Amino acid sequence: MLDAVPEERARALGLSGREREMAVLIARGLANKEIASELGISPGTVRTHIYNLYQKAGARSRVELLNKLES
Repeated sequence: MLDAVPEERARALGLSGREREMAVLIARGLANKEIASELGISPGTVRTHIYNLYQKAGARSRVELLNKLES
């Protein structure tokens, strides 16, 4: 499981601090609503962050995203 996005990988992808935090919560298996509750933001904002993560990592799913962040 991803406990943190490796610094070098985060820098290479240009991830923001919030995007890195989001990736860790995704790795914990949280749903969008759970992530929103955990971070005190709206589910729509969560979707936006996840979309941005997918774009930056070149991923199309949560599993693919996590695989790319761990490699």
